[in-house]
Amino acid sequence: MSTIEQGLQAFEQKDYAQTYEILMPFARSGNPEAQCIIGNLYDIGLGVDQNWEIAADWYRKSMLGGYGLAANNLATIVSTGYGNLIGDKALANELRKEARRLGFEHAPISY
Repeated sequence: MSTIEQGLQAFEQKDYAQTYEILMPFARSGNPEAQCIIGNLYDIGLGVDQNWEIAADWYRKSMLGGYGLAANNLATIVSTGYGNLIGDKALANELRKEARRLGFEHAPISY
């Protein structure tokens, strides 16, 4: 059985297909870190077709699980309105505040 650590190692080694295969079961079972990384894969198009709507969904799940980086990443998507998403600076600012509340210190206060 694979572990989260093996998935993170695959991500660091840029083996995105392996990252997806290892981390997707953890993401589906509610692991916020795995959800955020799956969001990253879709956000950037690493080993999967780029899809900001799917990325946003995984980031949202991760954020609700308490993962601040995911809130920050979701704020970027929401702010810019990638894909079919409409840019919403006010909501993005609230998400950045949430990222900071969840411990992600690098989130800007606002834009």
